[in-house]
Amino acid sequence: MEEESLNGVDKVFELTVVTGGIDERIVFAEVNMVDRVDLLVNINIVRHIKSKVDKFDEIIQLSSKLSNPLLLESMLPTVISYFDAAILDTIREYVYARSFEIYDFMIEEQNNELLSKINKEELKKVEFKDCLIDQFLKDAEKQGITGKLLKLKKLFKIEFDLGNETWESIVESIARRNCLIHNDLIANTTYFRQAGKKEDNIEPGKRLVISSSYLVEHINFIKKLLLEIKEKIEIQFAQNTNVSVLKNLWDYLFENGYPLIFNNCWKIEGNYIKYIGPKLNDLCDATSPRIICLFTVWMTFFNSYRFPDVKYFADMFYISNEERETYSRKLKTLIDCFEKVSFQNFNVVVYDKI
Repeated sequence: MEEESLNGVDKVFELTVVTGGIDERIVFAEVNMVDRVDLLVNINIVRHIKSKVDKFDEIIQLSSKLSNPLLLESMLPTVISYFDAAILDTIREYVYARSFEIYDFMIEEQNNELLSKINKEELKKVEFKDCLIDQFLKDAEKQGITGKLLKLKKLFKIEFDLGNETWESIVESIARRNCLIHNDLIANTTYFRQAGKKEDNIEPGKRLVISSSYLVEHINFIKKLLLEIKEKIEIQFAQNTNVSVLKNLWDYLFENGYPLIFNNCWKIEGNYIKYIGPKLNDLCDATSPRIICLFTVWMTFFNSYRFPDVKYFADMFYISNEERETYSRKLKTLIDCFEKVSFQNFNVVVYDKI
């Protein structure tokens, strides 16, 4: 892939895609490719880890009451799947909240194989930057647990040890899960290769055991690692609160300020943020129809049926090509944000329509 700059265009990308077995060079010109609004919320980013740790506690309680080998064996794949999901869902949360970092990451990697995997037909259906995000996540999904953890470390810029005894025990439990699924727990060369240093005292050709004590011990190893990751994420992103994210989004939408200056429009009361700014009728006389459109989308989302004024949407398109692109992109960012970022615990209060 080659990259260059042109007047009026932020970046030009040329890459090879495969269509019907034939390599084809395609050039993409992206104007204002990245909208750098940070939507990462500290409570959102760790919610997947917390959810899976809670499930692990339930499994520990349940497994301690079981003696049936078949039931105990069936729990190990579930445990490893939850572990994998906790990591992948945390990566997804980060990607959706800070997509601009993914654009930079993939574009700056001049020889990144991910770009060559993008199918031409997909590029016709969605924007180029959406293709980058989709391809990044597809690649993450295909990674094993170790690969996902390494990707998480790089994205979040945190450190945790994947070489200590806790990790070695986790690796062995993953290998035992694979052996259960693919070889009915009969220890073979694949198991010994995957299990690493923690396969001591296990004889080749013998059937491995998944006991209640084994499950509890290895679940606790996984919990220990996940809780370490959770703690470091919470420290790293302590400043990314609900309020800061709403301010980021608000300032991005209404970057020109008056009359929608964040500090003049919102009052912070503990865990609540209350809208105290001008009402719709006042705004109609003070700002453009495009701003009104974005404002009504925001209020419709946070105030549900009590603010259903969508009549201004048509004004979004009766503007110049340049303005249409700017405001359409902002509208798309806002809709994507509502779709991909959880606002369930944001405690946002807005006025009644009347």
